[in-house]
Amino acid sequence: MQLFISYAREDANKVRRIVEDLDQFYNCWVDWDDIAPGRQWEQEIRRGILTSQHFLFFVSAHSLKSEWCMKELRLALWTRKPIMPIVFNPALKLPHSLTSIQWVVFGEDYELNIRKILAGLGAARSHTSWRAIALVEAIALTLGVISYIIATSV
Repeated sequence: MQLFISYAREDANKVRRIVEDLDQFYNCWVDWDDIAPGRQWEQEIRRGILTSQHFLFFVSAHSLKSEWCMKELRLALWTRKPIMPIVFNPALKLPHSLTSIQWVVFGEDYELNIRKILAGLGAARSHTSWRAIALVEAIALTLGVISYIIATSV
């Protein structure tokens, strides 16, 4: 499943760490990785939204003022993408279009915040650490690859 990541440039450092952790479970479409040099970035963003199954909107004072973040949000709403607002500051007034959607307040407890996002996306399993889930999935993938190599080399 692909997640489109909408964020303001000013929040890139915070968002980058979160995206790196979500990338263990999902394909995260984010402009710093998914727009090749020489491409029309506006078309690539549109394509990224249209091909994604979920839209993660990182809500901050910067993203709420960003013309591009608002354009991305409008396209996600227009195409009826499931939207998950991830709020860095709960005192901010959310756009009316997001007020009926349950959002994640990204507070001090980083692991809890990641688990909330994963739970919303359907990837979290009970109270297991998201790092433990990633490790188990990596081991299963590795064992599958090893089994395949053994089976095909006989």
